[in-house]
Amino acid sequence: MNYNPFKMIVVYEPSVLCLVFGEVTICALDIEEFSNLIDVTSKETQSTIVEVPPNGSMHVKGTVGKLPKTLPHNSFPNKLFGQLAESLTVN
Repeated sequence: MNYNPFKMIVVYEPSVLCLVFGEVTICALDIEEFSNLIDVTSKETQSTIVEVPPNGSMHVKGTVGKLPKTLPHNSFPNKLFGQLAESLTVN
């Protein structure tokens, strides 16, 4: 049997991908940012690189491109919990 777990992935909005770098930082990317870095439809190997200069924000680039702005270290809790709160808000 040929099983591919990636065919079963369902993306729920809002979605945030968090890359954890030990005790250094957490890089939070929303789906729009992530799609600027890699081609999610490609079957080829791709990569994402996060550079953290001393006392600086994160520079993120991928196989397809790079983010136009740096990401601050506090983007993790704000981006994740801010989107969660927005999705729970009843209009």
